[in-house]
Amino acid sequence: MIAGEFHIRGWYVVPGVSGSGHLYAVLIGDEETPPIFIPTAREVRSDVMGLFLGAPRRSGFAGQAALRGKWCEGVFRIGLVNVVHGRGAFQLTSVQIEVEGGQIIGIARVPPSNGQILRDFERISESDGLLRGVKLASLNKPVGQEYKGDLEFYIDYFTGIIEDGGRHERDLEESDIIIRGWGFLRGISRAGQLYVALVNEDNGKTVFLGTSRLIRQDVQTIFHDAPLCVGFVGNLSLSKGLNEKLDGWYRVCLLNVVADEMGMRPTGIRVLCEAGQIRSVEQDGPSDATVALCQQSALEMIE
Repeated sequence: MIAGEFHIRGWYVVPGVSGSGHLYAVLIGDEETPPIFIPTAREVRSDVMGLFLGAPRRSGFAGQAALRGKWCEGVFRIGLVNVVHGRGAFQLTSVQIEVEGGQIIGIARVPPSNGQILRDFERISESDGLLRGVKLASLNKPVGQEYKGDLEFYIDYFTGIIEDGGRHERDLEESDIIIRGWGFLRGISRAGQLYVALVNEDNGKTVFLGTSRLIRQDVQTIFHDAPLCVGFVGNLSLSKGLNEKLDGWYRVCLLNVVADEMGMRPTGIRVLCEAGQIRSVEQDGPSDATVALCQQSALEMIE
C-alpha cells in the first residue's frame, strides 16, 4: 500500500486569466467508469506570481479524498479542471494511480499522448448530465434570453443527404441520423451546448437532441471569434428518450446555448416521420412561415 487516501497539491495557471476560480482534480478511469471529480481548496502561491505575469494570487490548490467502494477501483489518470466564471480549462497530468480495496496501491508517471489528452478532454466536457442523441422535451439548463447576434453554422454530414465531411471516428453507425458540422454564436467565443431541434412544421411542437462538441481548428482560420470546440456531431436516435412518436414533417434546426443565452436557426433540411420512423429526408429552404414557427418555438423556451 502507498496511501490510504488520495492527496494532491500544486498550482495551476491559465495564461491570460487573472482569476483563480474553482479547481477540481479528476480521476479518469476506463470507458465504463465515470470520471470522479474531487474539489480542491485554493492556496496563496506568491512564488508562482513571481514566475508568471498576471497569475492569480491564489494559484495554488490542495485536495484530498477517501476512495471507497467498487466504483472507484482500478487505474486512473489524473486530470485537472479549472473553472473561472463559467469557463473551464483542462490539463491531463502524467500521473496515474491504481486503487484497490479503498487503498492506493500503485503510482506511476506515464506521459499521455496527444490522442489520450483529446479523448479525456472529450469525456470531461461531456460530464454535464446531458443525455445526448435521444429525444428530450426540454433543454437541460434554463434559458434567460435570446441572443441578439447570429448563429453561424455549416453542416458537413447528414445521413442520406449530405456527405461532404466523409466518415468520422465519433459517428455511431447504428444511429437513425448522424449530423455533423460546426456552429457557434458570433461574438461570444464560447462553444456552449449545441442541440438539434426538430420542429413540427404543422403545429410547432419541438423535440431536442443533444450533440457532442468537436475541436475544429479549421473554422478559426475563417472566423476569428470561433471557439476551439466549434464543431459538433449528433448521433440521433428517434426511438429513445421522450415517450412520443414523431409524426409529420419536421424542420431540422440548430440551437446553441451559452450561459443563459440561446440562439436558434432553421437549416435547409427537413425530415418526414411516420409513427416514429424516418420515411424521407430532403433539402428544402424554409418558408417565411416555417422560419416564424421556429422563431416562436425558440421564444417559448425562454423562462
